[in-house]
Amino acid sequence: MKKENLPVIIAIALPVLLILAVAAFVYIPNSIGRPQYNFIYTQTNWPYSYSYNGSECLVYKSYYEIDGGRLIKKDFAKAGDSVSFTLPKDMNYYGNNVYKPMPVVAPLDPAAYCAGYSRVVKKDAPELYIYESAADSTRLLPYEEAAKFTLVDGIISPDGYTVQGGYQSSGLFDLFGGGNGYELYAMKKDRRVKLSVPQFEMYGGGNFGFISWINK
Repeated sequence: MKKENLPVIIAIALPVLLILAVAAFVYIPNSIGRPQYNFIYTQTNWPYSYSYNGSECLVYKSYYEIDGGRLIKKDFAKAGDSVSFTLPKDMNYYGNNVYKPMPVVAPLDPAAYCAGYSRVVKKDAPELYIYESAADSTRLLPYEEAAKFTLVDGIISPDGYTVQGGYQSSGLFDLFGGGNGYELYAMKKDRRVKLSVPQFEMYGGGNFGFISWINK
């Protein structure tokens, strides 16, 4: 190799090495360190009494609650009744580290929620799904099966993960047609592992309702 060619080789190699380094930084964390626990979720804004699915407005009779480490199903109160739902102990929507209950919306006349929708569907409760971490896959979960699990008290898994939505570019520095996509992740300190949850991807995250991690 001639010395006079060295600057040209370096000029070509450096961008390639930079792209490879960034790719390793972005994608390798998604292939290692997966959570060791499965979790249950719904395809709704749980625990509210309604959700939307395309042109359908869904109204539910019952919602889910965790009682003594078990998943139970409760009927919504009638319109006008006072209802509250107890959040897991480490779920905080208030930004002041104060644990408070979150109200559950009682099922009023469906017209109050479903105005403009061509079809109103009444269901007993939202469908349950289980995310199975080892296979990085999901499946429908019958309530009877879900009720047998021992659930984690809180939104943090025993190995330190939480489930959160977030954006990630599909390209490197928006090169090669890259764009931003909203995905679901297991988060632990500075580690972020993408989860294959098709229901989340289908609805852009708006109808994803995390319920609980499952104890082994």
